[in-house]
Amino acid sequence: FLQIGQAVHIHAWKKGFSCNIFIAGALISMYSSCGCIRKAEYVFHMIPKRNTVAWNKMLSAYLERSEGWKTLQLYREMQQDGVKPDQQTLVTALKACCMLAQVQPVEGKSMKKIVLEIGQAIHIDAINLKDVFVDAFVGSALVSMYGNCEALREAEATFDRLPERNLVTWNAMICVYLEMNHYDEAIHLYMKMTKDGQVINDVTLVCVLQASIGIASLEVCHQIHFIIILSEIDQCPLLLTSLIHAYGNIAYMTDATAVFEGLFQPDVVAWSSCIAGFGQEGNFEAGIQFLEKMCIEGIAADEVTYCSFLSSCGHTGHVD
Repeated sequence: FLQIGQAVHIHAWKKGFSCNIFIAGALISMYSSCGCIRKAEYVFHMIPKRNTVAWNKMLSAYLERSEGWKTLQLYREMQQDGVKPDQQTLVTALKACCMLAQVQPVEGKSMKKIVLEIGQAIHIDAINLKDVFVDAFVGSALVSMYGNCEALREAEATFDRLPERNLVTWNAMICVYLEMNHYDEAIHLYMKMTKDGQVINDVTLVCVLQASIGIASLEVCHQIHFIIILSEIDQCPLLLTSLIHAYGNIAYMTDATAVFEGLFQPDVVAWSSCIAGFGQEGNFEAGIQFLEKMCIEGIAADEVTYCSFLSSCGHTGHVD
């Protein structure tokens, strides 16, 4: 596909179209998708007058290659060039901040603190672009950025001030609470979300199930289980596996096995979750039966499966 793309590039060049802003943008995306970032940069720099779309294409190319610093450097160059950022520009820059916040500290310096300062500067840029800041997707990206930088108060303040919120925004705030181990707040926000009549999806429910594990709430598990059945989303593997995991963590294997048996093709994660749950329950015999059945079914156990089973052995005293 790279060879085909290059051939089209040559054809566009011969026709005098290679500097056309739309064709150049498509070429940047093509080269980036094919892993040729240097050629994408070449096309970008050959554009005589770059507009917001062209800058966004190059920003996205760097982000897709996990080059967070280059994304932020290009964002600053864009402003120095006098080009006004739009919603996509801000979201891309904030995603780069989220990516860099996960980097391990260098020479004792916390990367989160450095990234937080950059993220706050982008937040100011968004406020100055008043027509952009009201966008719910920019707000969601800001909430996620503050959460990744462990700035919970700023994330909450940003969420509370948003004039409009969509499903992505609510999920972003719930995820922030979850990642910072504020499980009660995550569940409380979910309750508020449903009370306000907001639409929920499988991402919302997976996050709430993970929060329910943190506070060992059987009631929340049952509520989510009920919603899954009513919403007819009971064939989402990730969601059902999360439900099995939640039931297993509070040693309620009756419902966990019922959910497992309803899976069309349970994967290794679902099997491992059940084995871990039996370990939590102290039911070694059921755990070993599940492991044996898993092997008979031809499902290859992974590291998580073995760790779950070894943990079960530890819980039940089966050292041999």
